[in-house]
Amino acid sequence: VTALGEKAFANKTSITTVYIPKTITKLGSKSFIGCYSLTNITYQGTSAQWNTVVKGTEWNAGTGHYTIYCTNTGLSK
Repeated sequence: VTALGEKAFANKTSITTVYIPKTITKLGSKSFIGCYSLTNITYQGTSAQWNTVVKGTEWNAGTGHYTIYCTNTGLSK
């Protein structure tokens, strides 16, 4: 898997944690829109790799406060 499609998890209000493999290179537009219970994203790569992931518009719109846990650090929304 190299990409999450547009609205892949849209409005899945019960999602609190997602695991994203380091093979992901693109998050589609509105991938997690409306996932207001989302608190943890675990990305199985480094923060530098996370920063290279192409993120579509509003990929995280309507989410709560979450932390992205990378292999080397945590990043807050």
